[in-house]
Amino acid sequence: MYENYKAVRDLEINILFNAHIFFYLLAAIFLLTRAFKSNKKQNILPLKTDLKPALLVISGIFIVYAINLIRFWTSYNAETILWMPLTIAALLFIMAYRALRIDDVVTTTIDGKTKMEISRSLVLISVLEEELNDNKLFLNHNENLDTLSKRLNTNRQYLSNAINDVKGVSFTKYINSFRVTHAKRLIASPNYEQYTLEKIAQDSGFSSLSTFQRAFKENEGISPAKYRIKKQVNL
Repeated sequence: MYENYKAVRDLEINILFNAHIFFYLLAAIFLLTRAFKSNKKQNILPLKTDLKPALLVISGIFIVYAINLIRFWTSYNAETILWMPLTIAALLFIMAYRALRIDDVVTTTIDGKTKMEISRSLVLISVLEEELNDNKLFLNHNENLDTLSKRLNTNRQYLSNAINDVKGVSFTKYINSFRVTHAKRLIASPNYEQYTLEKIAQDSGFSSLSTFQRAFKENEGISPAKYRIKKQVNL
């Protein structure tokens, strides 16, 4: 392989080749790290079985490759040329083997929910939110799990579990968050400047003023009265 060796051409090829792999590995580590961090708090994803091993293997490959680059430029020899691709190939085979086995072996999340169950829950919540927003169902204080589950052709318990799995809150807190968001719009509206908080609570779907105040403070950290004053001062 060293016959008719052209140092200049070989150097150019190696710079391009090594730079390509080096930046590819950096990009892979960046994307995997960002995905891992952004989804770390979501219990519906099997992070420990999917993202973390991939991140560790890619990081391992990057370290091996970086060490090889140092050896390559300081000591160009056959040993350096051979051990690096063999090591990286072994690491890639390990990662590929784990990827092929994920769907067969790792079928549950850390909360014991199957991936199919979580997928169905996500679809159900997506349909639920579309119904709530398009038809303003949350404005009816009589709307509950039973009525909503009938609208969505599902059962009460399944809908409750889906909300808890995807949103991490109870049904009451979930639907009240829509009502609080609507109440904030009413408070900021000039058309409601003369109305009482009780009227705003009623028009936002709350059954009582006390329920409205409690839910508002839980979501916003301040009472609706203070929020209203703050909005008026800002205006």
